[in-house]
Parts: sequence; structure tokens; C-alpha cells
Amino acid sequence: MDLSSDPTSMLQAPFRIRSEQGFNAWALRLFQLHASENSVYKEFLKCLGIRCSEICDITDIPCLPITLFKQREIRLDGTPQGITFLSSGTTASVPSKHHLPWPELYERAFMSGFERTYGAPSHWRILALLPSYLERGDSSLVFMVDRLIQATGDPLSGTY
Repeated sequence: MDLSSDPTSMLQAPFRIRSEQGFNAWALRLFQLHASENSVYKEFLKCLGIRCSEICDITDIPCLPITLFKQREIRLDGTPQGITFLSSGTTASVPSKHHLPWPELYERAFMSGFERTYGAPSHWRILALLPSYLERGDSSLVFMVDRLIQATGDPLSGTY
């Protein structure tokens, strides 16, 4: 899987998964990609003494501790900056950062999930009550709800 030569194909692949076996194979490919192209994850695996060749099942894929999302920039080396979402956390804590080089991938994921479950957003009116989230321009929830509201095309849809 090579992002530099064909990112579009790689980004379309998750939407073609139709089985648990397909999901597991994709997750293992993503693990291999991050193990080789994500310097923070590569360093994490090295500290744990984990060799990629030993990971054959998705249940064996090591997860990064949340503290690293607060202290380091976790993303594939060489990917575009894209957008960064911050966790809501608590007022006294440092928020976690989630870097998305391709926001359109996130948008396609939640739009297709919405459509699969509820049908087209244009058939809905969305009234989203998100008072504390609206103050933050870096919330993935606000990003998602905003895009869904736009997709309704209904002038009465909105956030409150």
C-alpha cells in the first residue's frame, strides 16, 4: 500500500469492504503502513520490542496510549497537513490531537454511515443541540454535524 503513488485508490479501499475477513485484511495492511510510515508508531513498536512480522491478527495490533496523542503529532510521514481535531477532554487537561490529512475520507465515512442507516440527509431536518461544542472550532462532532446539516439542504436545520 503506497500512499505516495496512489492515495486515491488506498483511500477508496475501506468503502469496498464487505466482510469481516476483508476488514481484518485491511486492518493488517493499515498496521503495516503505520509501522513503516508513521515515525511515532514505529518508535512505539520498537520500544515494545514488537516486530511487524509477528502481527498476524488484528487483536495483536498494539494501540498507542492516549498520552502520545497529547504529546506528539501522530500521522503518516509525508501526508498533507489536512485538519486537526482536538478531544473535548477536561478543562484542566491537555487535549488529544487527531490529525486528518484527508478530511474528505472522514466525511465520506460518516455520510455513508448516515445514509446506510437513515437514508439521504436531504430527507431529514437536523436540529443539533451542541452548546459547549459550538464554542470550539476543532471538534470532529461539530465538523460532522455541520456537514450533515449542509447536506439536508433544509434552511430550518441547524445547531443550537
